[in-house]
Amino acid sequence: MTPEAVVERAFRCVGRGCVYRLGKGGMRPEAEHPWVIEDGHSLCDCSGLAMWGVGLSRFQDPLWYDTTRIVTDAVGENALFRRVELIESRPSDLIVYGDPPGKKGGQGHVGIIVQCGLAGPVSVVHCSSGNQRHNGDAIGAGGAELWLSRGGIVARCLRVEAA
Repeated sequence: MTPEAVVERAFRCVGRGCVYRLGKGGMRPEAEHPWVIEDGHSLCDCSGLAMWGVGLSRFQDPLWYDTTRIVTDAVGENALFRRVELIESRPSDLIVYGDPPGKKGGQGHVGIIVQCGLAGPVSVVHCSSGNQRHNGDAIGAGGAELWLSRGGIVARCLRVEAA
């Protein structure tokens, strides 16, 4: 998959009426969209969107890829991702922070970088309950400030090849 294909996949999901549901979506990278349909609703979470966006299933037997697993992989194991510096980020990379350690109920967050500037990520497509509350759609585009304020890292998928 190329970086351009990842960005196109991300934008294809915006404005489609997705509902945020933790642990949903991202299981079928060959599908036209990342969500699952349950009770007439299109359901997905941030990791489901991100993994589908880079063309991978979030379940890599025996591992379940959520935000914390993406961070762990990027900073250590490098099975699917490697960490790159903010200024080296490119559209198609993921920006991610994992679940806060010891914080009950805290969740990490991940998005697909769709635009970069000289200092790093500028615009990100992501799936969140906040998007759903404010826009009526869980998948939307916004700035990278949230990730930067929480110490997010850039994770490059090793299977996304630059053209």
